[in-house]
Amino acid sequence: MKEFAASLAVDDPNAAFWWDYMTMVSIVLCFTRAQRDGLWDLHLYAFKRRLPFFFRYNHINYARWDTVYLAEMSALPPEILLEFQKGNFVVKRSDRRFNQVSADQNGGDTLKNIINKDVVTPEIQESLLGAEHLGQAQMKVFVDKRVCEPPDSDQHLGLKSPIRKNKAKTFASLYEVVQLSKNKQNTIKVDRQILQRLVTVYRAGRKVDLENVLQHELMPIPPSLAATNGSLHSTNKSVLANILTKHVQTPADVPLQEPSCLAAKHL
Repeated sequence: MKEFAASLAVDDPNAAFWWDYMTMVSIVLCFTRAQRDGLWDLHLYAFKRRLPFFFRYNHINYARWDTVYLAEMSALPPEILLEFQKGNFVVKRSDRRFNQVSADQNGGDTLKNIINKDVVTPEIQESLLGAEHLGQAQMKVFVDKRVCEPPDSDQHLGLKSPIRKNKAKTFASLYEVVQLSKNKQNTIKVDRQILQRLVTVYRAGRKVDLENVLQHELMPIPPSLAATNGSLHSTNKSVLANILTKHVQTPADVPLQEPSCLAAKHL
C-alpha cells in the first residue's frame, strides 16, 4: 500500500490528494474508536499520527502540548499503564458497547442545543428522547379505536374523526414564555431579535420610544450570561486560563523526567 500511495504522487496528484484526505479521516476514525472502545494502544497510535498535521496547519497549542502529552503517556508508572490498558482512561456510563468518552467530554445526563449550547428542561428532554415511544402509543390508540373496534361499539371512532394535536415540546419550547392573564394562559415565543427590529423600525421613521424601552429588561435572564432556563453559557477554556494565570510567573523551560524525555526522542 505504501508503494501504491507513493506512486500516486507521481502518476496522479489528484488521486494522491484524496488518498491523503482518506488517511486523515482514517486517523480520526481510529482516534474515535480508541475513545469509544477504551483501546489505549490505539489511542496513542492515533494521537501520534495526527501530530504532524497540527504542526503543518498551525494548531500551535495542540502541537506543543500534545507532544508533551504523548511523551508523558509513554512513560507512565506500570500500575497506571495497566489500568489505562484495561480501558480506564475514558468514562463509561452504561454496559453498552462503543459508548465511552473522555472524562472532559462526559456531559452528564443533560441534552443541549448543539448550536447555542442551551440546556433544555427535563420536560423537553423527555419529550424529545421519547418521541418514538409516545408516537407509537398514540398510533396504537388510533388503530384500536378506529380500526379494531367494531362499528357498533361505543368506543369506535370514525377514520375521519379529528385527531387531537400534540403539544410536543421541542428545542423551540425552550424559548417560550407562559403568561397568566385573567385566569388564562398565553404562550409567547421569546424573540432574541426584538431589540434589533425595534431599532430598525425607529430608523425607518416610525414612532418608537427607545428611551422607555431600554429602561426595562427585555428578557428575564441576561442572554449574554445564561440561557432562558437559567443555565450559564459555556466559555472558551483558554480565555479563563489566561485570566487565572495573568499574574502567575512561570519558568521558560519546564524540565521533564528523564523517561519522558527519552520517550519524546522516539516520536
